[in-house]
Amino acid sequence: MRANQPLPDDGELQAAELRALSDVVRFLSENQLDEAVPLLLRVFGEGSGFGVYQLVEGAVVRQRRDLVVTELGRALSEPQGNPYWLLHAATAVPDVSFRDEVVRLCGHEDADIRCAAISALEAIGDAVAWQVLRHRMKVETDPHVYEALVDALRAGGA
Repeated sequence: MRANQPLPDDGELQAAELRALSDVVRFLSENQLDEAVPLLLRVFGEGSGFGVYQLVEGAVVRQRRDLVVTELGRALSEPQGNPYWLLHAATAVPDVSFRDEVVRLCGHEDADIRCAAISALEAIGDAVAWQVLRHRMKVETDPHVYEALVDALRAGGA
């Protein structure tokens, strides 16, 4: 995994790389390994990893929470990497310590990333997160993202 940080984008991914990542993720879903946490959070290339990236979240949540939160905050603040998958991890392991990075991603140019940031803020769920979501309602122009905001606020922050 260390050699592929991040993995190539979907169009360049090789089947052998995906199999190797899948095997590592399966192992880490059953075993805690501190050294693996920063690698897991930086493995995401552009795209879906043909379904393997979704499995990474399961391995991440089984690692030590304090370490995951620290490394997730670092990864979210880095310009490289795929914020979409990091935001999914942030939703699974919400923490106010990386809220500012999630807020920053609410203004990302990619609507899918904005939706993932909304989910992460909803999961963080503190007063600041709800305030940010209410503010985003006033400035969001994408109908899909606006609907995600409405759903989040109805669920708990209205």
